[in-house]
Amino acid sequence: MDKQEIEVFVSARIRGAVEEAAADCVRELNTMGHDFTELSGLPLGWRDGKTDLILAVNCALAVGLAPSADLPQPADSETEAFIALAESGTDREALVLNLLEGDIANGGFYQLYDNKGIEFIREAVRYLQGIGARSAKRIVERALELIEEKATVLSEHEKLRKELCRLDSRFGRLRESIPALFAGRRRGARPS
Repeated sequence: MDKQEIEVFVSARIRGAVEEAAADCVRELNTMGHDFTELSGLPLGWRDGKTDLILAVNCALAVGLAPSADLPQPADSETEAFIALAESGTDREALVLNLLEGDIANGGFYQLYDNKGIEFIREAVRYLQGIGARSAKRIVERALELIEEKATVLSEHEKLRKELCRLDSRFGRLRESIPALFAGRRRGARPS
């Protein structure tokens, strides 16, 4: 089967299961004293003859087949511990690095700059240096350079946005794991 055939097959099976489950529910409701009868013209629709209420089942269904690389990977224990520490608010370094990754993933470097400002980005660069995240640090430093160079000139904002967008893509493809590097540094491993 090709991609489309698999998606259609799975979708049809799930729709069939939903229809069967809905019909089972209606039968059970009728044993409880209701009088639901199927409505013509409304798939998965029934009218209760006793209350004149209509029961309609709508099931939005989307089935997609995608390469596994496109799916988010489950968090490992280092990532979970890093996020828990960051969200606790007890560790400034973890908090800043987590916010850095979150803002970049959510809206890119432009949003990071817009939401957090230059001083926050400078602080993040120091923490990236501290955990040995060299590639991430280089990209964030480049974004910081662009921001400092162009942000004060209103006419440069669109150019800045485009250049930061390119850096967003580079940051998104990083092979460095900030949570793993953070955990390694906490265990006493020296950044290489």
